[in-house]
Amino acid sequence: MKIKYFLAIIFLSLFLVGNSFAFQKVGTTSFQFLKIMTDARSTGMGEAFTAVANSSNAVFWNPAALIKIEHMDASASYLDWLLDISHSSFSFAYNLSGIGTIGVQGLFTNVGQIEVTTVDALGFVDGKYNPGLTGETISPGALSLGLSFARQLTDK
Repeated sequence: MKIKYFLAIIFLSLFLVGNSFAFQKVGTTSFQFLKIMTDARSTGMGEAFTAVANSSNAVFWNPAALIKIEHMDASASYLDWLLDISHSSFSFAYNLSGIGTIGVQGLFTNVGQIEVTTVDALGFVDGKYNPGLTGETISPGALSLGLSFARQLTDK
């Protein structure tokens, strides 16, 4: 009898946990700009780039691949995306001869200008419907900076 209750509790808890992970709030997530690919080569390969990264762009895909850089390498990218969104990235790697390779990366996304809306501004003004516009605009963006270090531990 105790086993039935125990199994019922486990089944119920797994069911409830599974449903809570399926719930997503649309429009309330952050760091989505990190999913945008940073350069044309990795985009053309459909993000299957981890094993072949051999430039400073490796900091975005596989920082361990920085050891393939012999002296130094730099890369910059600008993408004019949909609906006035722009995405910029840069990477730089420098081999510290015998110590390892250090890499620096940066991503910046500019969403453009968005009109501010509030629930308080909803309604009719002078016979015209106002969908909540306040007359203000904002220019949201996102920034990510990173530092990487790679060192070959063995000659194998």
